[in-house]
Amino acid sequence: MLLTFDDYKDKFGGIKVTDEIKYNALESDAEDLFNIATHMFYVENNIEDDPDQERANLFKKALKLQIDYTSDLGASTSYEIADKSVKSTSIDGTNITLDSTAADQSHDGIYNLAWAYLLETGLLYAGVPVKERGVFEW
Repeated sequence: MLLTFDDYKDKFGGIKVTDEIKYNALESDAEDLFNIATHMFYVENNIEDDPDQERANLFKKALKLQIDYTSDLGASTSYEIADKSVKSTSIDGTNITLDSTAADQSHDGIYNLAWAYLLETGLLYAGVPVKERGVFEW
């Protein structure tokens, strides 16, 4: 777990999710989305041992925002978010079209504001790593 329930509440001011079991499920789904976007950085590296604690805190802040977003939305996987994004519906000749949907507020399932925080971490870099002295460098 990259963001504990206690850190969510105490360190990052999370108040939207009060049930720890629900929190654990939302946090796990958020981690799945973030791990793909960040090339598994915190799967291969311990977030608590990261020498760049500013990056780690930005990542955790993004997780907090994602958890709050998915809690409000009632969907936490990219499939569920897309499913919530019906833009138009028609019932007995009455048409309803919404201006904004969950898909409009997210990037591959990641809430836009959380995505902005992840951008600041540098972990979304999509270039090709260069191997020097036996170590990959970005």
